[in-house]
Formats: sequence, C-alpha cells, structure tokens
Amino acid sequence: MKKNGKAAAFYDLEGTLVSTNLVHTLGFYARRQQGLWQTAKKTLLFVTHQIDEAIYLSDRVMVMTKRPGRAKKIFKIDLPRPRDYEMRVTPEFNELKLEIWNELKDEITV
Repeated sequence: MKKNGKAAAFYDLEGTLVSTNLVHTLGFYARRQQGLWQTAKKTLLFVTHQIDEAIYLSDRVMVMTKRPGRAKKIFKIDLPRPRDYEMRVTPEFNELKLEIWNELKDEITV
C-alpha cells in the first residue's frame, strides 16, 4: 500500500480499503472519492478518526471499542447523494454527528 501523506493507494479489487486523513482537503477529495465510488460501484472501506469525514463519505459508520478493537455500534447514514460540502451544517448531519460522538466518547482515553 502506497502512502502520500494524505491517503493510501486504491486497489482494483471487489472492495477497497482507504486509510484517510482528509480533514484539510475534505471538500475536494471527498468529491473525488464520491466520483470513484459512483463510477466503480465497489465497496470502499474508509478508516478515519474524523466524525465529519465519516458521515460525509459513508453510508454506514462503525464506532470501534478501544483495545481490543471491536465493532461497538454501526450507524446507518441516510443522507442524500451526491453530498455537497455545505450539508455539514444541516440539522440532520449534526444530529448524526452528536449521536456518533456520544457513542464514541467513552472509548477515548486522554
């Protein structure tokens, strides 16, 4: 897997794992990812630590437990596609963000 500091390379398989750190380029890069998804019609698995990014790019968001990492809860994201960058300020988006945060915050150790 090649890395360029922002995201891991894509593979042409039935499904694709993409490790992301898109917080600074979310608008541009997310549109590119959505285009890839719409064209390829393949499953993309994004790994991110950003709730906004997870909601914006996904149809489902899985919150993991801390060690050992296990699926804690899966959230279905029923927001319309294509998604524009401005949707991040809608009540629906922010309700999902709060619901995911409330599930995730117990897993964070400082």
